[in-house]
Amino acid sequence: MTVKAADDAINASGNMTISGGHTYAYSSANDGIDTNGNFYMNGGVAIAFGSSGAETGIDIDERHSLSINGGYLFGIGGRVDCNFSSCSQSYGYTTSSASYSGKYIVLLQNSTPICAFKMPTSSYSGMALASAPEMKKSTTYTLGASSSVDGDETNGFVVVKSAGSTTNKASFTAR
Repeated sequence: MTVKAADDAINASGNMTISGGHTYAYSSANDGIDTNGNFYMNGGVAIAFGSSGAETGIDIDERHSLSINGGYLFGIGGRVDCNFSSCSQSYGYTTSSASYSGKYIVLLQNSTPICAFKMPTSSYSGMALASAPEMKKSTTYTLGASSSVDGDETNGFVVVKSAGSTTNKASFTAR
């Protein structure tokens, strides 16, 4: 599923669950995914782009939480706006002010690529949230920009076999 919008790309009035498939949510002026309930990420791929400032890739009402139990989850936007609750899968987030327009963002561990996703042509800066089944708690990971990756691409997401050189790197420790 691909949703591109000026307002929230995906907005749920209650709980939201993603358990499979590929979800790509892009907002040019608001949140990529906005839920007023809990958000359960159980499998599949979800990539959400929000705009900058107070707008987020994933916005969860402050009384609710994000529970990551499987799949690949990436949220890019002005900030990380969620409470993390009972996550069985590791996650992390980092800040960046670099322009990644049209490049692949590659998740790396010790310079070894895990996966990547294609950034939209508009420029983003702020926070990046990342979670992947391969991630381990207390391990350092890096997000970096690359013009090329090798692997099977589905809706902008790639399980990477190899990647070109990465620039504008930002590291985080998985929780």
